[in-house]
Amino acid sequence: MKSKDLPIGYWIKQVDCLLTQGIDKIQAAFNFSRTDWQILNAINENPGLSKPDLTKLMLPFADNNTVEAILLQFHQKGITEEDFSIRLTRAGKEMHQACLSRQIAFRKQSMQHITESDYQTTVATLRQLVTNLNPS
Repeated sequence: MKSKDLPIGYWIKQVDCLLTQGIDKIQAAFNFSRTDWQILNAINENPGLSKPDLTKLMLPFADNNTVEAILLQFHQKGITEEDFSIRLTRAGKEMHQACLSRQIAFRKQSMQHITESDYQTTVATLRQLVTNLNPS
C-alpha cells in the first residue's frame, strides 16, 4: 500500500506517536513526560481545577492512577498545592513558563507549512469523526 493510500487511523496514530516522542524529548530536561506537561498545562489553564475534573479532562491520555501519581510528584516537588482544588505554586508557575517556551518552539516546528485554515479543517474533521464514532 502506498503511503498516500493509508487510512486516517494510520496518520492519527503516527502523529500521536511523534507528538509524544517530541514532547517527551523537549521536556526531558525537566524530567517531564508529555502527560506531565499536559497535566501541568491543564492546571495552569484552569486554576482551581478539582481532581475529578482534571482526571476527566485527562482521560484520553491518562487514567486516574497516573493522574494521581503525577499530582503526588508535583506536590512533593512544590509545583502544586491543593485543598479542594489544585493550583500551581509560584515554583509551579515558573516551571510552566519554562516548559511552555519549549512547547511553543515545538508547536511552531510541527505546524510548518500548515495554514491556519488547513489546521481548522483538520480539527473540524477529527471532531466530526469523534462525534460519528462516539455512541453517547
